[in-house]
Amino acid sequence: MEAAAAIAGIKPDVCHLIGVPDQSSPYRLVEIASRLADLFEAHEIGTVFTHAFEGGHPDHDSTAFAVRAAAHLLTRRNLPPPIIYEFPLYRMNQGRRVFQEFIPAEEVEYTIALDDETAEMKQRMLAAHLTQRRVIGSFTAKTERFRLASPTDFRELPGEVLYSQYEWGLRPAEWPELVEKASRELDLPRCL
Repeated sequence: MEAAAAIAGIKPDVCHLIGVPDQSSPYRLVEIASRLADLFEAHEIGTVFTHAFEGGHPDHDSTAFAVRAAAHLLTRRNLPPPIIYEFPLYRMNQGRRVFQEFIPAEEVEYTIALDDETAEMKQRMLAAHLTQRRVIGSFTAKTERFRLASPTDFRELPGEVLYSQYEWGLRPAEWPELVEKASRELDLPRCL
């Protein structure tokens, strides 16, 4: 992460790691949401870009949930929640992997074409994540896609679930129960 941030001119002292190991985030939703809420409050975060809830990877779906839960926790502290945008990474559609495409929804989708210099920098930043090279090779560096996050019931998995085919630390059948448990503990509404 620090190597990728350095390519963009971001100093390590402004990067914050939560310290949750790969593939364990679905089991630590309360902790992650609470820590994000504290981080958003301490740094007066006004805008957040996060993963779309798309059933691609359990850590991505956990992040999507935790960011929205953190925003709700801020409202309970009488603080303004950040505006949340989501971006697509990868998911299943009709039995095949789809990269950087949203599950269709009514929200307006924004696509930004990057100039050559910015796309090259993005490619170098992606390449800095050595353990992700195989997956990242399927991404295009020429565009960025995002949309405003809309209210979502995270207990309902979003269609086909890619991680059902892999040992990525979570069986899809576990997800609704984990979200329900975290939602009760954090006293969250059904849709975030």
